[in-house]
Amino acid sequence: MTTQTPHIIACTDGSGYATSVYDHAAWASRRIEAGVEALHVLDQKRPASGSVDFSGAMRVDEREDLLTHLADLDAAQAKVAQIQGRAILDHAVQYLRDKGVADVQRTLRHGTLVEALHDLEAHTRLIVIGKRGHSADFDHLHLGGKLERVIRASARPVLVASRAFKPIKRALIAYDAAPAPKKPSAMPLKNPC
Repeated sequence: MTTQTPHIIACTDGSGYATSVYDHAAWASRRIEAGVEALHVLDQKRPASGSVDFSGAMRVDEREDLLTHLADLDAAQAKVAQIQGRAILDHAVQYLRDKGVADVQRTLRHGTLVEALHDLEAHTRLIVIGKRGHSADFDHLHLGGKLERVIRASARPVLVASRAFKPIKRALIAYDAAPAPKKPSAMPLKNPC
């Protein structure tokens, strides 16, 4: 559950970048004196188990039986995804508390990451997201697929976490004066490095 106090959102999928996301969120939390909300999103746009059409190769009773089994499989997979999501969030909350963040919340949402961040944006000061997510862990040549969408859609500052945390000493702010970009948001730091 989200509070009305502005906070930092730490986007997590439990990937190899998760620990770095938590470390960056804890670092920022100390500097801007804000709580952290760990966010995990269960993407509803995953392909359904029954997306292949076997109808021409089966009798009607076989097809109905298969569809029933596929529906049961989809329900079981959704339940497993929720259990995994809760476990990811439990780990995030414990990790952040161990790093000294007193105000830690967890949010498990359905939909897309961009939609979830949009819904939470009104009470968000900063979004922390990993450079790559779970599905891009081994693709070293490209940034994560959701990263660009999050950056383009967000009206809040986005801190992109690399695989390993290093205290931030300098920042680069990219700004395009074209009409499309929004003006950059300022995030004052209490104790800049």
